[in-house]
Amino acid sequence: TSKFLNENSTWNKQVNNIKFKTARVKDYSNFLAISVENLTTFTSPTWLKQKLRQSGLTPSNNLLDFQNYILLETGYPFELYDLNKIKNKVEDTTFSLKLEKATSNETFYASNNLTYQLNDSILILKANDLSLAIGGIIPHKEFCYTDETKSLLIESSIFNSTKIRQQSRILGLRTDRSARYEKSLKSDSLIESVYQLISLLKTTNPNLICKLHTSFNGEFQKLATIDLHHKTINEILGPIKGYAKSKSKYITPAMVNNYLMRLKFNNTFDDSELMWEVEIPNSRSDDITRQIDLIEEIGRLHGFNNFLTRLPNIKKVGIQDESYQIRKKLTSCLLNAWF
Repeated sequence: TSKFLNENSTWNKQVNNIKFKTARVKDYSNFLAISVENLTTFTSPTWLKQKLRQSGLTPSNNLLDFQNYILLETGYPFELYDLNKIKNKVEDTTFSLKLEKATSNETFYASNNLTYQLNDSILILKANDLSLAIGGIIPHKEFCYTDETKSLLIESSIFNSTKIRQQSRILGLRTDRSARYEKSLKSDSLIESVYQLISLLKTTNPNLICKLHTSFNGEFQKLATIDLHHKTINEILGPIKGYAKSKSKYITPAMVNNYLMRLKFNNTFDDSELMWEVEIPNSRSDDITRQIDLIEEIGRLHGFNNFLTRLPNIKKVGIQDESYQIRKKLTSCLLNAWF
């Protein structure tokens, strides 16, 4: 944690106590909002400007520099709002934040000076009943920060990549923020990134006052599980080196258990069937979807150079059956439809 953070502060303890569940969700998984007050200057440090220039970005010497730096450093696209503008508009200093579906034919004036017609498939961030932003894409023009801003509401969220792509397609709008969410961000380092942003702001605003405003999780789905068979592992990876050809040795169940433990994959082992039911964590849910993906991870940990190199005996050339052809066509259609 940065030296600019007060370890005994109330907001810091509250943030540390947040337990983000690691599961895939329909629309979003995590939402965290921090209020920041007593801002006096937005001037960017010289070193930060140099970092941005080295990354091909032109410094603007305001809050945008801090946003861009955190985006480059951590990959998390934070959204910043003028807190006083929100309080004045809702006429409530203790307003609540929520994510909900927009109403049909609702209009939204975005920060790009364009008006969008919304429907109930669009996710909206609201302060009480006031629309602040289209979830994960763009804020409302009225609540953007300016050089006169003295307090901020920092939103750090994790949205479902499919939901963001669908919203972008419906609105005909793609932003730097939505582009990041389309890559399926995880919440593993979200809180650390919030700390980093607050630390940067405190370098030029040492008397900054931070408070945890809102924290909630989305509607969670059960983690995916994959059946892993010991027989299939050995059929795919083959015998390991170090033994005579007449005494071929394969990866043992004990070795598989060790590799799954190193991967931090929770699993249940059926000793009679020599089969594992492996629970795939949220952080690996995109790249591990089939049994062959798990086998590849096991092979990687064991070392592919530690397997005997030999071609399998093939009795006949395989063909694409009807179910595979249908699945291939469906996959192509869904990808073309941004799913």
